[in-house]
This record gives sequence, C-alpha cells and structure tokens, in this order.
Amino acid sequence: MKMQEFEVVSDKPCIIAEAPLWVEKTNTLWWADINGKRIHYMNLDTGKERAIVVPEQVGCLVLDESERI
Repeated sequence: MKMQEFEVVSDKPCIIAEAPLWVEKTNTLWWADINGKRIHYMNLDTGKERAIVVPEQVGCLVLDESERI
C-alpha cells in the first residue's frame, strides 16, 4: 500500500484542530479548533486565511450552498 502524502497549509496554532471540510467550488478548506473556539478557513488558491471566534466549542462543520455555517 502506498503511503499518502500530506501538506501543511497553515502554521496558525490550534489547540485541537478537527473536522476538515473542503469546498471544491471555491477551493476553500475549513476546519474547527474545538478547544480554541474558532472556525478557520483558507482559500487554497490565494493562501488567504481567516478565523471566526465562536462562543462555544465546535465539534463539526456544515455549510449550506451559500457557504454559510
């Protein structure tokens, strides 16, 4: 079996990074920092990354067709 190769896309620290979600239409990667109470997202074409502070821990992410959380 061939080993899968991985690439680090963000050097921003997370306490517990989980729930990666890739949106093909916008080539955007989303993930949750559960204990850090943040939702991160990065456009993989531009490398632009943002984080949204949320009031509680996030265990998973779901986006609608308009990319609303």
